[in-house]
Amino acid sequence: MDGADPEATRALVEERAAWARGKLARYERVREALLAGRSEEEYLREADRIGPYLTLMGGIAFEEENLRWCARVLTILKQRAPLG
Repeated sequence: MDGADPEATRALVEERAAWARGKLARYERVREALLAGRSEEEYLREADRIGPYLTLMGGIAFEEENLRWCARVLTILKQRAPLG
């Protein structure tokens, strides 16, 4: 992603953002299943095994950060468009 082809770069970043949104949707379904109507606080206090949920939290944070990065990159590319 060196900016040689801004349109190709933009397409790759948009694809990455779509991938991250899809993963977040899947993670949310897993989260709801794990919580089974409990609040996160209740689950973390009462569940026998919290490791899977803690891992899920890490995955959610990772994909949310990917989306923030993608949005920033797309903004930068848009601002640079007249230059290219």
